[in-house]
Amino acid sequence: MNAAETHFEFFTVAYLTRIGNQSAGNLEELLTGLEQCSDASIFHHTFQTLSSHHFLTEGFSNDFAQWALAEANRDALAEQFAALDIRDYTSIAALRADLCRVLRDFIDAFPQFSRQEALGPFLFLRKPRSNDALFPHRIQP
Repeated sequence: MNAAETHFEFFTVAYLTRIGNQSAGNLEELLTGLEQCSDASIFHHTFQTLSSHHFLTEGFSNDFAQWALAEANRDALAEQFAALDIRDYTSIAALRADLCRVLRDFIDAFPQFSRQEALGPFLFLRKPRSNDALFPHRIQP
């Protein structure tokens, strides 16, 4: 049997996120945040998180739906957010417009919930820019 010249190394991957200066504590603030946040934030909370939520047996595959369900306790809104199939979108602008439409329609139908405080805030995150520092992580045996 031949011995290897170098040891086999395992690597992991970690996706860094940046916390922006926007957050929402209720549905009205979430709508404002959706209208004003960066495209990178919309991408992060929909396309990027699809990979982290795809294995869930409960809950939804985008962060807006997850927050509406778990923090705002609005099951119907969560289902409407989750019904937006991100595979159907070719632009962040179109996805943002539909997210805002769903939320605006919900607030119009249930105005009593628009300023009701959620259990926890929605933090608008985004992926770091390409010039942000990234550090590989090596697993030592």
